[in-house]
Amino acid sequence: MQDQQPDAPILKPSEGQQLIENLQCTSDVLASLMGNQNADVRKSVVFCLVEIHSVISDDALFQECFLDKLNQSQ
Repeated sequence: MQDQQPDAPILKPSEGQQLIENLQCTSDVLASLMGNQNADVRKSVVFCLVEIHSVISDDALFQECFLDKLNQSQ
């Protein structure tokens, strides 16, 4: 089993381009899951968003694809 630092990203930076190519589909799914009544599902979505942001590191793109789809309380 490979040792991994606790703060190390799960996604590799080399996978960033593939992620960017699929952002529209990914963002739609994650935005819909943020409305799930189960708090654990919403928490997992937040972890996914943090991980995605760490890989793409483009604030404008992240805002457009993800944050603009969430309502104020989310």
